[in-house]
Amino acid sequence: TMAKPPGYSFFVAFIYSFTGNSVIAVRIVQFILFWLTAVGIYRLAKHFVDENTSRISAVLTATYLPLLFLTLYHASEVLATFLVVWMLCKAVDWKESDKITDVILSASFFGFLAIVRPNWALF
Repeated sequence: TMAKPPGYSFFVAFIYSFTGNSVIAVRIVQFILFWLTAVGIYRLAKHFVDENTSRISAVLTATYLPLLFLTLYHASEVLATFLVVWMLCKAVDWKESDKITDVILSASFFGFLAIVRPNWALF
């Protein structure tokens, strides 16, 4: 649609298809994505800084209240943040390992991100 990109709507529809329009299920899945974002930040930070700093980065991400509160709403920010972090994580993994699966996963995260938040397609 012109007013709202379809990616987040597909995401919610996918959850609804399994749970029968459960708002709680969407919130639970978004909280899991929030937690996985913190894990992704930890993995991404490990490539660039020491272990301690990586842990601190993950804890700061997991306790970032604005993003945590967004898990309670039907908003695309949590999904978009998850996709950005894991796209970058897989891209860095690919640069270190040269595995084709890392490229495919990174591109898949980017492709879905482009339909969730089209402004990322500019990058």
